[in-house]
This record gives sequence, structure tokens and C-alpha cells, in this order.
Amino acid sequence: MGIDYPPDDLTLTVRNWLANEIYPGLLGETFDARAAAVWIDGSQGFVSLWVGGLGAGQAPDVRLQLCKEELYRRIDRVAHPPAPGVHPDPLLGLRYGDRCFADANGPRLPVLLHAGDLIGQALVLGLDRVLPVLDLAAEAGYHGLRSWFVLPAAPGNPFWGHRPAPRWNPLDHPGQFIAILQAAADRKLTWHLSAGGLDSLSNGQEDALFDLLATAIDQVGPQYFALVEACNEVRDTGDADDTEPAELERLVNRVRARHPQLLYSLSAYTGTEDRDVLRAFTPGWCGHYYLHGYRGGRAHDKIRHLYSIGGEAPVVRRLGWQGEPFGPGRLVSAMDGHGELDAGVMQLAACMAAVARQAWTFMSGPGVILFDEPLEAMPGFRETPAAVRQLPQDLMRFDILGHGGDRFRGTRIHAAVDQWRADFAIDPGTGRYVEVVYGPPEQAARPRQERQTVDVRRIVDCAWGYVETGRLA
Repeated sequence: MGIDYPPDDLTLTVRNWLANEIYPGLLGETFDARAAAVWIDGSQGFVSLWVGGLGAGQAPDVRLQLCKEELYRRIDRVAHPPAPGVHPDPLLGLRYGDRCFADANGPRLPVLLHAGDLIGQALVLGLDRVLPVLDLAAEAGYHGLRSWFVLPAAPGNPFWGHRPAPRWNPLDHPGQFIAILQAAADRKLTWHLSAGGLDSLSNGQEDALFDLLATAIDQVGPQYFALVEACNEVRDTGDADDTEPAELERLVNRVRARHPQLLYSLSAYTGTEDRDVLRAFTPGWCGHYYLHGYRGGRAHDKIRHLYSIGGEAPVVRRLGWQGEPFGPGRLVSAMDGHGELDAGVMQLAACMAAVARQAWTFMSGPGVILFDEPLEAMPGFRETPAAVRQLPQDLMRFDILGHGGDRFRGTRIHAAVDQWRADFAIDPGTGRYVEVVYGPPEQAARPRQERQTVDVRRIVDCAWGYVETGRLA
């Protein structure tokens, strides 16, 4: 049998993709003959991937996509080599501080990466498959990851090309489960763990599952766990009794009794900002509310909702946690305006969440199913944690929240105009502030500054707005 070389038309497709998209966009360079010798014909290139059997047995278009994704990852590792060691600024031992999230070093602004099926892929397909994602998350500056540690019922969409979709349960692979959690801890990453669903599990199986989670936390170390969430959007993923907050509280209390220092949430119930739902699923002992935020409207509408849920009465808690907000990528469902979510919008959103006292999770299509698209190619993937790192880490302690409307005349920094807003947080003791000014790019009129400021620095500046830090004069 002869060597299985890729068809010429597919090789040409890859060559054009590298020349027109990847090299100018990722490397800022021209794709020349020297580059082709490496990434088309070389040992790390497309032909080698195809001949080596990547995606063998799949349809040619599927094989092409798999090869492109692996090729992108290899080129990205050259363009952005991982820093040696572990996360440069880890957030370990997350807890409630004085009016903020904190760790042993003081106030912190958590930014996590959504990696929904990462644990599932590691349990079913092997740990080595996901280790590059952990490396990428640490190198890009994310504090940790949100992942579904169990998915007992097959979802509607087939995962990883399987039909029917695979299911995973750490009770079937307890040693491998602990190894996955430890691999992230080795990179100084923290976990937000959520049951992807509880449907089809008996109460006894659920008890055993959460008892295993408590034991895993014992073995890996509680400092590597930021948040334990009972069930992801339980309205659609749980049995009848699971949709009751009391039942979810009973389950997390099996872990909480052994690890009272960790943070816990029950469920986002579904993608809603309804205050009554948030209150019902926020126990009295819980110091933050938890939600999967608004995905409708245009980009500036989505950003406005981040302010509104944290800054306008009635506020459920001072602190919040965005577990599955909007984000780029084809698998982010029930969302309007995918095409508007560029890197600037994603930075504005994360900074707005911090202003409104909410932990942020970078959501994306490959954050639902890894490798469906290149994770590192998602707009704002690297820029988002870098932007939040430039904010004052005690921002959630700033006691004045407001916007550029007339209600805040005399306090506001900029006056809002038409659809352009100017939402802010001010520390009254020092005059320090962070302001997010944003709106539709096509609107010519922009907010007018009303208060004098000094030490001004722009962290984000894009077509949809900007983020500014400074001090009131």
C-alpha cells in the first residue's frame, strides 16, 4: 500500500490559509518558501500530519480541519512559547475578603477560562490530550478553569465526533480524576468544578460523586479549588428533585462540611438574570450570587447587563460570579451578535465585570468542546486576562458604583450620550476610579468629561469603547 499523501487541493487550501490568515494574523509575517518548507513539507507540517494518520478514517474535510487545528497549535506554540515553570501570578486559596474576593496576598480579580469538557476528554481519551490546554491557560495568565466533572447523560450534540456522545463520571475513573486535578495544581491553576448534569443519577450515586470530590480536594489540596458548583443550569440538566435549591445545597454541603473555606454555588438554574431566581439559588451562607449572564442584543447591550446586575438595585449580593457569560465561537449558543465579539469587546466585558464586582470566566466555542476550534484563536483569548491584571486588584472594594446618567450628576466622570454609557467605580477614600466608556461604534456623539482627573491610563481602547483608570483631582 502506498503512502497516503493529502490531495493537492487540500494542500493548496492549507497553504492559502497559512498565507492569508495565520501568518499575517498570528505572526505578522509573510508566508514565504521558507515557511512553507516548515509548515507544509517539514516534519511538523501539514503533509507530515496527514501522512502520519491524523484523522485517518474520517471524511477528507474532517481530516483537513483536524490537521489545521493541530497545525495552528504548533505555530502558536512557536509564536507564543510557554513561559517556563507555572502560572506567573497564581490565585490560590481563594476566599472572601473585605468586600472583595481575596487570597493570602490580598484582594484579587479572578479570571478563569471555560473548559467545559476538559475533564471529560481527559477521563475518556487520556490525560495527555488536555495537558497542552492546561499549559496554554497558565501561560496566557488565567487563574484557573471551569470544567464539568461529570456528564451522566449524553448531550444533544455529539462530543468529539462520537455518535452517540460519550458520557463521563469520575466514579468510573477515580484515580484518573485526581490526576487531572493534580495536573492543573502542578501548574498553579485553580478549579471551578461543576456537575455538567445530574439527570439519570440516583441520590446515592450523587452522594458518592460529591464524596469523591471532597476526597479529591483532600488529596490535591483545597488551595487549588476556587469554586464548587452543584449543577450546571439545573433546570435542563437535573432530575426533578435536583431543581430544588434545598437538594443542591444538600449535595454541596457534603463537600462544604469537609472544606468550609472554599466558595460554593448551587446553580445558575438557567441562563437568566432574574433576581428572584438568583436569590432562590443563593443560600444565606453564600457570599456571592452566581449566574450565566445575558447573551442577547448587541455587544454594548451585553456589557451594560454586566453593570446592571451588579450595580442597580435590587442587588442580590455585593459580589457575583459569571460562570458562562457570552463569548466568541460557534458553540456558544443562544447568543446574538457573534460577529461583534472581537478582542476589544471581550476586554471591555471582563473589565466591566470587575467594576461590577463579578469574577469573570472567558467563554468560547472551544470552551464548550475543546479543539472544536483553536482555543488560542478566539478573539480576546490572551488580551482578556492581561487587561484585568492592569486594573487595581482592590477594585471590588471601591464603594461607589455609578453610570453617566443624570442620576449621578455631580458624581459621574463622563456624561452618557444616547447609547454610549460611562459606568464607573470610585474609591471615595483615595479618589481612585475605574471607568468603562462604551457604545455602538457607528454613533458619532461620545460621552463628555465633567470631572477633572489625573494619573489617567487607558487599559483598553477599541472601536466599542475604552477602559480608563485614574484619580479624581
